[in-house]
Amino acid sequence: SKKRATESSMDVRPTDLEPLCIYEQEGFDLDLDKSGFSTSFAAQLRQDRTTVDMWMLEAVPEHKLVVAPDGPQNLLLCPGSETTELQLSHSGPVLAMQVIDTGKDSVLISGCEDGCAYMWDLGGADRGQIYAEVRSLGAFELVYPPLEVIITAF
Repeated sequence: SKKRATESSMDVRPTDLEPLCIYEQEGFDLDLDKSGFSTSFAAQLRQDRTTVDMWMLEAVPEHKLVVAPDGPQNLLLCPGSETTELQLSHSGPVLAMQVIDTGKDSVLISGCEDGCAYMWDLGGADRGQIYAEVRSLGAFELVYPPLEVIITAF
């Protein structure tokens, strides 16, 4: 009987699960904080495709509770209570984004249509600032330096 209960609980398919709650937000790509016991925020690309909103999902941080919660679901905000905490504006349309836990803070890496990629700080006193920015080279920037070397060599 115990073996049968274990086997049946391991045989749960994602389609069999009911959602705990549904947050009604409009936009495109969505990624979640994966840094701790619970998901404390979500990052979502707005419909304008140039702004990423970060909104909080955690009603109370775990360390502020007297009694530890039974699970991460006990820390979630009620749907409709979420508010935008941070907006990250990009120079052009965002093609891809990913929230990454660095061990100290979370960062958002985003890639834009214009060839720029950004790394945004999502935690601490300097959250919302760009850690790093890189861009791809255009055709002229790739061809001109070697051509200049060849021309000046003669």
